[in-house]
Amino acid sequence: MDTIARGRRAFYGKRVADAVQSAFSMIRRMMSSEIIISTITQMHWTIVELDGARFELLTSHRPAVMSKQLNLPDSHILLPVGPHRLFVAVHNRDHSNWLRSHSHEELVMMINEQVLGGANQLVYGSDETQTEFVFDRLGKMRSLSRLEQVQEDFKRRKNMAM
Repeated sequence: MDTIARGRRAFYGKRVADAVQSAFSMIRRMMSSEIIISTITQMHWTIVELDGARFELLTSHRPAVMSKQLNLPDSHILLPVGPHRLFVAVHNRDHSNWLRSHSHEELVMMINEQVLGGANQLVYGSDETQTEFVFDRLGKMRSLSRLEQVQEDFKRRKNMAM
């Protein structure tokens, strides 16, 4: 079976609820680090409702859109938690206001492009309307996830201590 066929099956075969569960599972894994827990709990959290957008938010096995560092004033975590709901965590409320200053259409496009660019296996949506969008962008910006970066840093420090 080719990659596109597998991708289509994954895209259509998963329910949005499964995708949301995957997103929260990723957050639980991140929260195993005391430093990350402390940083995230100090951020301002909100849910942005994107009901007016033409397309729905997509999610994947790597759903979080985060800044490279989480301890800077403009650091952020963006996480689709439903077809029309975006979890937002920021240190500076001005950053949240900047996000809200964009149209729902723009936010959905920005988030979906980031989520798809970071994914390399699975993408979840509630229907088939974004199939072409998915296959044009899937895995185009793949880099280490924040959790993978933390794990790599831990391994590096452990090896240096030996």
